[in-house]
Amino acid sequence: MFNDIIGQEGVKKKLGFFIDCYQRNGVSPHLFFVAPKGCGKTMFAIQYGKEMEIVKPEKKVRLVNCSSIKGMKGFFDSIVIPHIADKDVTFIFDEASELPKDVTMALLTILNPNPHNSTSFSYLDYACDFDFKRQTFIFCTSEGHKVFHALVDRLTRVDLDSYSVGDLGEVLCKAIPGVSFEKKLLDIVADTLRGNPRQATKMGNNIKNFLGDRKNFSPKEWDSLRGSLNIMPYGVNENELALLRILRERTQATLTALAATTGMTRSAIQRDVETYLLKLNMIRVEVGGRQLTQKGLEFVRVVDGH
Repeated sequence: MFNDIIGQEGVKKKLGFFIDCYQRNGVSPHLFFVAPKGCGKTMFAIQYGKEMEIVKPEKKVRLVNCSSIKGMKGFFDSIVIPHIADKDVTFIFDEASELPKDVTMALLTILNPNPHNSTSFSYLDYACDFDFKRQTFIFCTSEGHKVFHALVDRLTRVDLDSYSVGDLGEVLCKAIPGVSFEKKLLDIVADTLRGNPRQATKMGNNIKNFLGDRKNFSPKEWDSLRGSLNIMPYGVNENELALLRILRERTQATLTALAATTGMTRSAIQRDVETYLLKLNMIRVEVGGRQLTQKGLEFVRVVDGH
């Protein structure tokens, strides 16, 4: 079960338990997958639906991006009536943080837990019975805090773990079968992928295009490729390096000062720049503002060559 997916052994065990229960009693919990973008939450959700389909072949998987749902009428016209009502289905709501508020409120009623594993819901001229031995709801998002807390309480949360360098190396090799790496080089490349398997797949495509018909990727070729693509250690990007350089010069800076210096908004710095640097322990947040750690200072010195 889930053998084609690399890593995430704890998640596989949890989902395997739910599938075993589904085989015995025909009911799956409604799941809530949370992980950063590119870490495989939707892939796991789809695979989980396929595992249920193996148990019950008539139960099909349906995937919808929540940004395409335009209110309650659209929800019933395009999703409930054609795909859910009186059907066996695993419905996956991707980017669940984009659910319209009125649809979220409806789902609170639809997914309200009860001992009969069924419920009914009416809207205008529509009326639909939901049987959770026939219908399973799965939600995926990278921004779990934006999903209404009462809806989250009705779901079983599944958080994806961090991917190790070894896991990312496996994903990379899977993306370019037949290409050989020195083990040490594979780890060096994987360490630039920011813990993200989607980045590993993209890197695989870059390596494949760089090599052409060749099947061996050497350290010399890696130096050439990372020079062309400006790949820095740990996969740090230009905006992150710019922030580190500012902190090296100023010792400490407030979020407002960083926004003024970089031309970025405060929220953009928090969301898109400093998060990864905090994860790497290159910066820290103090009462007076952001500061470089020793690791961050050493990183800037190495990148700048002094």
